[in-house]
Amino acid sequence: MSQALYRKYRSKNLDEVLGQEHVTSLLKRAVAQQKTAHAYLLTGPRGTGKTSVARILAHEITGLDYSENGEHLDIIEIDAASNNGVDDVRDLREKALIAPSLADKKVYIIDEVHMLSKPAFNALLKLMEEPPAHVVFILATTDFDKVPDTIISRTQRYNFRLVDEATVAKHLSFIAEREGIEIDSEALDLIAERGGGSFRDSISLLDQIQHSKATGTIIKRGDIEVSLGLASSDEIEAIIHAVNGGEPSQIIAALQQPEQRGVSPLALAAQLHAWIRKSLNSQPQLVYYLEGLAEVAKSHHPDIKLLITMLKFADTPNTKQAKYSNQDPPNPPVSPVSDTPLSSSSKASEKPIQTANQPEQKPSQNQTKAEEAKEDVHQKLPEPELTKKPTSSPEVSNSTEISLASFTWQAVMDKLAEQDKESFSGLKSLLAKSSSRLEGNLLTLYVGNKFNKNQIDKPKYRSLLSQILAKVDADQVEIQTVASPPPPKNEQAAKVAAIMGGGEEVDV
Repeated sequence: MSQALYRKYRSKNLDEVLGQEHVTSLLKRAVAQQKTAHAYLLTGPRGTGKTSVARILAHEITGLDYSENGEHLDIIEIDAASNNGVDDVRDLREKALIAPSLADKKVYIIDEVHMLSKPAFNALLKLMEEPPAHVVFILATTDFDKVPDTIISRTQRYNFRLVDEATVAKHLSFIAEREGIEIDSEALDLIAERGGGSFRDSISLLDQIQHSKATGTIIKRGDIEVSLGLASSDEIEAIIHAVNGGEPSQIIAALQQPEQRGVSPLALAAQLHAWIRKSLNSQPQLVYYLEGLAEVAKSHHPDIKLLITMLKFADTPNTKQAKYSNQDPPNPPVSPVSDTPLSSSSKASEKPIQTANQPEQKPSQNQTKAEEAKEDVHQKLPEPELTKKPTSSPEVSNSTEISLASFTWQAVMDKLAEQDKESFSGLKSLLAKSSSRLEGNLLTLYVGNKFNKNQIDKPKYRSLLSQILAKVDADQVEIQTVASPPPPKNEQAAKVAAIMGGGEEVDV
């Protein structure tokens, strides 16, 4: 049976560990000066060399020769994923008191230490508080946040990081040459990209790909794309080109092409995310797509999430508002009559709009005479036909306000109460504690606190609320949430609330 490449090319000493020089340089210096600690904590992403460094460090501390298959009585390796009970740690404590057999130190390597149960951590803590002089612990974990602070404070922590793609590709080229694998540089770059900064994952991919072509033929980038079910570079560039064009039909067609070949939305989203990250210097406008692409993997319907993300800023009537929601529109406002930008002079000549709350100001006698004189002059001068502009109908400009004239928040709550699906229960509870105010087509929800705001702002609840608004013929309403009670309506009460640091208006 052939040995897996990632095991065959595992580092045997600290000098062979690549991409973690910030860790290995400190450890080499400590070993050379014989100033080793009684406990180490190695943290970081998977496949970055934590376990390999733990084994190398254990052999350096004990002075025993490193052997991949060799076992030493003074180096004990424990997998916390399968030995995570308090009895396992108690057994470790009893054996730790026994002096080492050959070396001066006895080293315990506990891999995936975050998997230990709480009682097991407590038992380990008692041993680490007052460890025997001959015992050294090397703990490794991919989930640092789950390790108790009491354990962390008694260790020297070394954080491993993902390796850059250039370093990974160079190491893959070295392995390919040693193994006689014929593969071009673009293919190695793609493997390094798909490995995500993990040496183990990248080497495993190379091991998998080496059998995809017959002996004597060179493995190319396209071969890897087919083997791993990825979109081709041409398809990725076609999607980006369509997105930059802003035409929805072209974006949809470009997305459908790799999907029809069986490329999963998750793989396609990951490729687009990687492509955009590399191209931000030349195409910074694409940065707005990164967040949505990162959320595709978390969605229950990744294909729909991917489609919505790439269409979010397309030039359609429903998405123009989203396109410029966080930035200024590219062009000045356009007059609905003449389709030309409104100049400062034309704005100045417009009469102010009279509102219901603004009392009509009566002109003085001098103003009336001046205006009559102007009218006489205008009557004598014929107005050119080109300057006449049709006035817009007030019914059209105020269509949104008219359609929302009968809108009430109680109607929303009544319609919500009729929903018997369990998915609406959480929304009912949140909105029952909220107050609302409608100004134009903007519905402001005062939800009381930040927690309620974060809950209502979740896509799930926003979608359900939109469904309810549509049922009461208010689907054109825009919603904003405020993490506070509603401000007092009374002006004097508002001043008092401001002095007292806030408050909620109640009816008495």
